[in-house]
Amino acid sequence: MKIAVLTSSRADYGIYQTLLKKLCNSVKFDLTIVAFGMHLLSKYGNTINEIIEDNFGIIKKVEGMQSDDSEFGIVRDYAKIIHNFSIFWKENKYDLLICL
Repeated sequence: MKIAVLTSSRADYGIYQTLLKKLCNSVKFDLTIVAFGMHLLSKYGNTINEIIEDNFGIIKKVEGMQSDDSEFGIVRDYAKIIHNFSIFWKENKYDLLICL
């Protein structure tokens, strides 16, 4: 079974830890971690590197967030993420999606 787990920040990734270990260690599941948002920004510590180090499986990135915290910047970035996820879902199919 192909499973994708969406994570956008250290907060949700920490909650997933136990589940990711179990999914990763099972031969029944093909796990992909879909990282986006704060994970990909140096401003927030490039926490994508922690995900890579954990080695839970395939990691895919969906770009779109920038470091502009203005009202305009936040709205613009949400639009970019929605657009980039529409492309991502067209190209990637999963049996189960886990998202907090």
